[in-house]
Amino acid sequence: MSYYATSDYDDGRIKHGAKIVEFLTEEAARAWLLEPYGSEWDVKSAKIRASSDFGDCWFKSSTSPETLPKSAYAPFTYAQLRIFGPGAHSGSREWWIEPIPAVLVVSEIHEIDSD
Repeated sequence: MSYYATSDYDDGRIKHGAKIVEFLTEEAARAWLLEPYGSEWDVKSAKIRASSDFGDCWFKSSTSPETLPKSAYAPFTYAQLRIFGPGAHSGSREWWIEPIPAVLVVSEIHEIDSD
């Protein structure tokens, strides 16, 4: 089983164009998510959760996703994508693409009080 994580998360949503990384264990994904936080952060207070919430979508394509190279939607397989075709969303004539598997994010973390 794979685990996916991104640090491109803000205001309760995974950002458009987020870099999503695949891990073999949940522990490795969690460690990667917490790695950038320095000593001013209380990593024990971190809340890591699985999210499928995207701003609009993960990315958009002006051509059919079936024609995209696998690198365009890595680390996922084509079967792991949720695809909204033109007219199936409120956007333009593009395909909106999101991964089906949930992605781990740091939803909350507190700074250490310096007092």
